[in-house]
Amino acid sequence: MHDFYLLMNTSVPLPQPPRHNNISRIDSPSIDLHGWQVRVQRQGKQHSRFFADRDFTERSEALFQAIIYRDQLISQLPASASDPSKAALARNKSGVRGLWVASKGSGSLYVQVGLRDTRGKLHSRSFSLDRLGPRRALWNAVVALNKIQERLGYDILEPNAMYQTAYPYVNERTMTVPVMA
Repeated sequence: MHDFYLLMNTSVPLPQPPRHNNISRIDSPSIDLHGWQVRVQRQGKQHSRFFADRDFTERSEALFQAIIYRDQLISQLPASASDPSKAALARNKSGVRGLWVASKGSGSLYVQVGLRDTRGKLHSRSFSLDRLGPRRALWNAVVALNKIQERLGYDILEPNAMYQTAYPYVNERTMTVPVMA
């Protein structure tokens, strides 16, 4: 009992279940569907297969077969075109990794910055476009992002370069979003 109490009351992170990239758990009781979905995308084509629990003696066996299928599929397909960080940047419309414009519940726009540490915790800040205006909000955001990059050990980008890259995107977002009365 004492060991359990110490384990539960320490700042040491508990072990996490293993991640199974490209494999998702599907549980839909309303249609009695339970199993593991394998999805791999290469060169714009989605490869997918479902491993239903009912086709195997145990849920863990369905997962095991999904892992085998995924590993065989990945070995047969061409390598991924880019690493995940480059893919994330390709989806980023601002051109600066970790910087975006978002609206909050009131409809107010914010320049937000954020990066995750090695444990997955998001370190973020937001700056009101309404209160600061686009130039000052963006400048404060890129300075904050620079500090977050430095603190978390990311490649550090010069704030002026980030500002020049992101300004057209931020300016466009402030011009195209209707103002709430």
